[in-house]
Amino acid sequence: MSPAASLKSPAWQAEVKWECRCYVRLEELPIDEMGAAPETGAEEIRQSQVVETIHSVWDCFVDVFNARGVGVRFRVNRRNGRPLTFTDPREQGTGTAGTRGIWGTLPEQPAGKPRSLTPTAFREELSRLIGAERAEQIVRELTG
Repeated sequence: MSPAASLKSPAWQAEVKWECRCYVRLEELPIDEMGAAPETGAEEIRQSQVVETIHSVWDCFVDVFNARGVGVRFRVNRRNGRPLTFTDPREQGTGTAGTRGIWGTLPEQPAGKPRSLTPTAFREELSRLIGAERAEQIVRELTG
């Protein structure tokens, strides 16, 4: 994986993409009902109704790809009260070939978990693929 095939056309390119995703959440809404007429001193009965609510969220990704279409998608994690992190999903795609031992008697090993990268570690990983200047520009765009 060399960072550039030539000075004019780099082998790897990167771009920042925003995507909208929706998820469904069950929420409980209160419903107030009167058991009888108010002048007779009736009791108030409280009930609740479960409603499905659709929420939408904008997710940010950094797509790194080459001319053949091979690529890596890093997710940008922005959580309240936490520093910015990047998720590297490449370990999830690792195979389990050869992990069952010579005779195949051992249980299969699970695939790896995605790594969480700090902005500095992400910049280093990205600069290895697309060059230091472009990596610095992308990290500056996302942190600023």
